[in-house]
Amino acid sequence: FHLAGFAEDRDSEGARLLIDDHGRPVADTVWDLYRQALARGCLAPTLIEWDNNVPPFAALAGEMARARSLMTAQVHVARRAA
Repeated sequence: FHLAGFAEDRDSEGARLLIDDHGRPVADTVWDLYRQALARGCLAPTLIEWDNNVPPFAALAGEMARARSLMTAQVHVARRAA
């Protein structure tokens, strides 16, 4: 999985654009999609990508810890179901 923050913009007609810019925290909507994928049994390596506006290491570590926690919780659910 590739998890990253995104920027928002509007096209010439005013439609919402989400731009994968790797410059912000992972958005709640992205975390929700990640959680849904994990719940469907899609356990795979996960990368938090943050290339621009890089924050202090503690913020990066927090994003990593959140991804790890979600995956670990899903592994436990899968083991109980087996």
